[in-house]
Amino acid sequence: MVHRNSSSTVCVAPTTVAIGLMPQKGSKRSKVTGEQLYSRFKRANAACTWNPALIQAVKRMKLTGFLLSNTLLLHGTSDHVEVLKGAWMKNTLLAPDNYKIIHFGM
Repeated sequence: MVHRNSSSTVCVAPTTVAIGLMPQKGSKRSKVTGEQLYSRFKRANAACTWNPALIQAVKRMKLTGFLLSNTLLLHGTSDHVEVLKGAWMKNTLLAPDNYKIIHFGM
């Protein structure tokens, strides 16, 4: 996460990312745990056969937290974080079925 003040930017956890997910309109709303949502996230991105680096990064990231409002906190190496960031920027990072990614933060 990044904290900003008037003079600097401080990176609190350089190898942790926050991925905010929101159920899509019209989808059945049910409560899910962080583990369940992360499992669905990994399954969705395991289908990215054109990007083996993304498959490995998602597979090796660890769920370190889950915030209400469906935000996953994932921790991994700086390489894994960069792969996820690149996929997010290229719009190739996939959300679980019936969800969409609404934010990605480091």
